[in-house]
Amino acid sequence: MPKFVEKLRTDNYQGAEVYRVDGLLGNEIDTFITEGTEIPELSLFATRVKKAFRGCELRQQDKVKHGQGRWYVHMPEDVFCMGYIRVDDYSTDNTLYIVGSARVSNNKYGSYQDKYRECSSTNPDRAEKNAKKYLQRLTPVDIVMTTKSVAESAIHRYVSDASDKWSASHTDCFGYGLHSNQATDNSMLKEMYHLLDKGHTFIDVSFKAKLIEARTAHMELKQAKKERDSDMYAIRVYERMGTQMCDVMSVPANPTTTGRDTYHRVETVPPEELPEGTLGRLSALAICEFNTYIPQVGFRYDESIFYVTC
Repeated sequence: MPKFVEKLRTDNYQGAEVYRVDGLLGNEIDTFITEGTEIPELSLFATRVKKAFRGCELRQQDKVKHGQGRWYVHMPEDVFCMGYIRVDDYSTDNTLYIVGSARVSNNKYGSYQDKYRECSSTNPDRAEKNAKKYLQRLTPVDIVMTTKSVAESAIHRYVSDASDKWSASHTDCFGYGLHSNQATDNSMLKEMYHLLDKGHTFIDVSFKAKLIEARTAHMELKQAKKERDSDMYAIRVYERMGTQMCDVMSVPANPTTTGRDTYHRVETVPPEELPEGTLGRLSALAICEFNTYIPQVGFRYDESIFYVTC
């Protein structure tokens, strides 16, 4: 299961926290409002927010309700929350109505503090306006900028494992290690592979098997590096009006900037209109567990988000 908290990595919101909807275990706030077990100020604020964002839900992360804790606001079909609301009626004389969101930059506090991403007001009307302004659904670009680092980390781990395997097999074959950066252009290796291809009989009978293993590891490392340096498609699969649709974006392997302009929104299409070869890879990833990388296929982030090799 992906982490509850991820980082939104764009120029405007660098490092801001966003929260996964499937990490919310608490009941929807209407349950407590109906029972009359919620404090009146929070009930008022939550009712206004739900009216402003028709169809939204407010839930807490834990199953055990914390009245003055964070109530995360989200649409049922979304992957990430829009933000959260809470009330504070004990640190000041007047109740504070608080909105928390990646879109907030409260310069009264340091960027490392939680309150940097919160705005507050003692006026319920002002608080409602803050909610309408700052509680926003993540765009497709936001989702990519939040999740792509997880995919990239999985690919880098794959390259690192391939490098370790190559180093170990080289040591076993030749008696000394070789840095992965030396693997591509090495005249000695080329000569040894040439002898292997020509059916050369080596004095040490076991050497041939070790050389084959080293060569296999070498090729795997080269392929891993090639995939690391290749572009991907970021694909989110969801239903819209009973029809399965895909948001598709190209993700360059070596972007020139970290901003939104680096990423090009391709289009929203049904699965059968995905770029050539993509649907088969997507189908293979769909039967994998979350946070799984398959070489030459791609990475599955969660139930609906995939990174597919171009």
